[in-house]
Amino acid sequence: MASSSPGIQRERVEFDGPLAGWLVPAGVSAVALRYQVTAVARSVDGRTQLRWDAVPPDRDEVIGIAKVIVQLPQAYDPAALATDLDTAPANTNTQHRVLNSRTLYYEGRTLAPGTTMTIIGHWPASGANRLTLSVRQWSLVQPLAVALMALLAVWWGYRSRRSKKQGV
Repeated sequence: MASSSPGIQRERVEFDGPLAGWLVPAGVSAVALRYQVTAVARSVDGRTQLRWDAVPPDRDEVIGIAKVIVQLPQAYDPAALATDLDTAPANTNTQHRVLNSRTLYYEGRTLAPGTTMTIIGHWPASGANRLTLSVRQWSLVQPLAVALMALLAVWWGYRSRRSKKQGV
């Protein structure tokens, strides 16, 4: 949604059923959109697939750079993840890759009006091939988790005492 910083014009969002459109004021050269979509993945060949038109073709302006970052609902072994990107008409100024166990990255540059950018991601079917910690990794993480919990307990105790002293 729009920023509320002083001096920045607000863009407007319009909804028409399941479709959303962003109206951006003239002179704005960069817009960052963050939203969550649900029920867009489907099962294909025993894997989960996301195929989504991230950049619609019905616009009047060239898009200089379109970056799409997909956060998966859980972590997987990065080797089990795959990305692809499809533009029509074909555009060689694109890239896509797996960033980590939960993040897929897509980028298209110089997307003329009428050009689509369809992102494609594949990951294991629900519950399969999840990222797990080895015994060695767990032995490294466990002390950190205990230390974090201890710090939170100290902070909470300090906060409680401070509140009592202030009569809150």
